[in-house]
Amino acid sequence: MKTKMVILICLLVLGISFLNREYTLAQTSSPISKIGIVNVERVLMECDATKEYMEKARSEIQKLKEEQEKMNTSIQVLEQELDSGAFKFGSSEFYQKNRELAKKKSDLNLLMDFNQQELSLKNQLWQMDLYKKVMQITKEIGKEKDLYLVLSVEEPEMSPDDFTLVVRTHKVLYGGEGMDLTDIVISRLNQQK
Repeated sequence: MKTKMVILICLLVLGISFLNREYTLAQTSSPISKIGIVNVERVLMECDATKEYMEKARSEIQKLKEEQEKMNTSIQVLEQELDSGAFKFGSSEFYQKNRELAKKKSDLNLLMDFNQQELSLKNQLWQMDLYKKVMQITKEIGKEKDLYLVLSVEEPEMSPDDFTLVVRTHKVLYGGEGMDLTDIVISRLNQQK
C-alpha cells in the first residue's frame, strides 16, 4: 500500500509540474512572436526576377517602337509625296495614294493598340506568376518558423480617386511588432532562378 501511495504521489507531483510548466510557457510565449509580416510590394520591386523581367520588357518595347517608327516613317514619306503635288488632285493615282495612306495610318493605330494590350497582358500574367511564387515561399517560411499568421504590410498611397478602394482592401491598420520576413522572401525568391 505504501508503494502505491508513493507512486500516486510521484505521478501527482509530475502532473502538477507538467501543468505548471505548460502554464508558464503559455504565459511567456507572446502571440505576437507567432506573427510574421511581409512587405509584398517591396518583395515584388526588389527581387531579381523583377529586374530581369524589366530588362526583357525594355528590350521588347524598344523592338516594338522601332517597328512603329518604321511604319510612321513610311506614312510621312507618303504624306510628303501627296503634299508635293506629285499626283494630280482627283486622279486615280491620287485616290490610290490617299487610300494607301489611310490604310497605313489605320494599321499603325491598330498595331500600337495591339502592342499596348499585349504588353499589358504579359505584364499582368508575369505579376500573377511572381505573386504565386511569393505566396508559396511565404507559406514555406511561415511553416518553418512555426508562425500562426503572416500578414502583408504596406502603407497605402491614397488619392481621392483611390480612397474607397484603399478602405475596402487595406485590412491591417496596425500590426505592431512581428517577425519581418520580407528579406528572407526576397532571398529565397532570388534563389529560385
